[in-house]
Amino acid sequence: MDWGAATARARGLATHLLDRGALLHAAEAGSWQAAARTLAAHGYPGPEQGIPPTQEEFDRAAGRLVARRFALLDRWLGARRGCLAVLSEEAEYRAVRRLLRGAAQGASPGARLGGITPTAGLPERALRLLARAESPAQLARALIRLGHPAGRALELAGAGPNPASLWRLEAALARLFALRATRAARPAGRAVRQFAALLVDLQNVEALLLRKEWGPELPDDAMFLPGGLVLDRDRFVAAARLDPADMSPALAGWFAPGPLAALLAKGSGPRDFEGRALATLLDWLHRERKRDALGPAGLLEILERIRAEAHDVRLVTRAASLGAPAGTIAAALVTPA
Repeated sequence: MDWGAATARARGLATHLLDRGALLHAAEAGSWQAAARTLAAHGYPGPEQGIPPTQEEFDRAAGRLVARRFALLDRWLGARRGCLAVLSEEAEYRAVRRLLRGAAQGASPGARLGGITPTAGLPERALRLLARAESPAQLARALIRLGHPAGRALELAGAGPNPASLWRLEAALARLFALRATRAARPAGRAVRQFAALLVDLQNVEALLLRKEWGPELPDDAMFLPGGLVLDRDRFVAAARLDPADMSPALAGWFAPGPLAALLAKGSGPRDFEGRALATLLDWLHRERKRDALGPAGLLEILERIRAEAHDVRLVTRAASLGAPAGTIAAALVTPA
């Protein structure tokens, strides 16, 4: 499959992305409003021009921009849109998981929508509706009314009047993600199937790093997802039984010398796992593009750069609002130099 034309079109879109220098400049701005103005001065299209946004609105605007760019690429990619479909499945999974946690914890609708990217399957209007659910059961029913398969998955997992453990519900969403992402990757070729399998491995690693939070009532394989490149059920269970201090070295040994080894080599905790995983994937895709310029790695790298920009824009503005030092913000940026 020739990926050259699709990658060339995506590369044109990538010229509009912020570089690391612009993000570092925003990190030094001193407040989130100043950071937002700095990003706008570097060409970042935030909320409506001339209207001072709230921080929540700026966060949602970042998600809208990713959605618009992905929608544009969807029209361009044709038979190669499997790359985009895999990432859309991951975005929907993370969105519904955040909404589920917000419903279980009674968070405000605005807080639940933070960091969420709309997709074709869950556009912004649907996300706003789902963010008003007062319980996991209400969220499941709302998803069913929208025709989204996550609703049925939650219902079957026990999201009723007396819902099952939140982790059991999250496990149901994760299994749905793994199934749908793997299915979306099939027609796109071996390399995209490998990429989808890496995303499954990352989800398994993230779940393992949170093992102590599952609670003793869940078995060691409760959060396991099949379909990864490295972690089968036996390895997952073995890791789940380790002390946290021993888990990362064990995982690093299994993943070496693969693309995710760097994420685990220095020890890895659950804090900002999504951002660090994204940085690892970007580094791997960059090397893959150098190795095979005609393969899908170049297109996948651009898609992940779009996601990285949104991650970093949100990071810079949130951290600036808390008065974080510019050096601390810079160290957490995902966008490569």
